[in-house]
Amino acid sequence: MKKKLLLSSALIAGAGLFAASEYFFKMAMTPFNKKADSKELSGKDPLYRDKVWFRDFSKKKWTLKLIAA
Repeated sequence: MKKKLLLSSALIAGAGLFAASEYFFKMAMTPFNKKADSKELSGKDPLYRDKVWFRDFSKKKWTLKLIAA
């Protein structure tokens, strides 16, 4: 009886761990619009000034190049 309980507990824990890892993998790998300025800004937001500054700040595109040794 104790073996069945232990085995079923381990199986349920494993299934839960698998489901959680699947969820986080999909959240990280799903391509969708992740731009910071994709939502309308509201004056009621406590970070309104910072978000406006970030949206209007001129941005540069940086790239890294791998240099073979």
